[in-house]
Amino acid sequence: MTVCKFRYHRAVIRFGFVRDEIFKLQPGTIIGVIVKSDAHNQQKFSIPEFIVFQAHVTPKFEVEQVGSGFPCKDEAKAKEVYQVVVAKNLIVPIVVLVTWDGGFALATASNPEAWYDELVLFCYNKPQIIGEQLSKFSLKYFKRSMGKPPEMVKEEMLPTIEPVEAEKLFQQKSAQIKADELAKIKKISPSPSTITQPSVALKESQLLVLSKAFPETIKFFKSTEKPSPQDVYAAYQRDIFKATGKMDEPLTFNQDQFTKAVKVFNNKRRRTKMGIDPIEYELVAGWFFSEYGNMPPHARVNALKKRGLHPPTADAIRQMCKRLKLPSIRKPGLH
Repeated sequence: MTVCKFRYHRAVIRFGFVRDEIFKLQPGTIIGVIVKSDAHNQQKFSIPEFIVFQAHVTPKFEVEQVGSGFPCKDEAKAKEVYQVVVAKNLIVPIVVLVTWDGGFALATASNPEAWYDELVLFCYNKPQIIGEQLSKFSLKYFKRSMGKPPEMVKEEMLPTIEPVEAEKLFQQKSAQIKADELAKIKKISPSPSTITQPSVALKESQLLVLSKAFPETIKFFKSTEKPSPQDVYAAYQRDIFKATGKMDEPLTFNQDQFTKAVKVFNNKRRRTKMGIDPIEYELVAGWFFSEYGNMPPHARVNALKKRGLHPPTADAIRQMCKRLKLPSIRKPGLH
């Protein structure tokens, strides 16, 4: 058994790893650990219920913590951060479907990192003279991330030498920061009258639009089996090569893939059809954001024209929406 000490503020958490399993890993391999604390330790050490730690395998096959622990409010967030940690072992970028209000795209993500801001009440051994005021306490603002030492962003001296007063100012500042964050979230959140829908509701439609430009890649996204990141990234690079002829790095081909790629690249007419259809893209991107889903077909045509596009007839737009499997919002018969 290999025991690693994970430190989070005043708390020291010992976690045991089966040594035979560690020997199967290469030195430098990143390991993610989710620690769940009971109510007693949460109160005793002022720690959250879930903390995610990052560690690595040393040349002597020991497990050693790297960077700061990441506090999580629930198990779902902990699992999300854990995935960021283990993704650091990948030797190729991850191909992901990225969505935002009014758009979506395939993108690659590399060197993933999780970070958070932390406010710390710091006590000096001796009082400091700040102007004409004695101060023994300060507020230190840290940016902490998985796998990196904490970075102090700024320090704010407190005009007191009394611990009780310093703690009171610390709590006030903490409450102010939380209130500011909530106000910011509320400001950017859509109003109740705005049509909102989880991006997952449009995922199938988004993949259908992107499949013309990235046919090999999208097959992996639609697969019921989990593909390797290396296979997905290789497919993504091949799709880019077939459409543009550009090669950012050496491509991975088997003989069949190479033959098909060269054939597609040499077929200029076919290559022109591989791009993303701007009308299909706009319909899917704006189905909720621009409220296309709440419009009758003729209104969609007019809205698309205002966007500078050249849509077909209203009936053709209706058929296009059906082909793209856009979810129904209006009553049946009005699409």
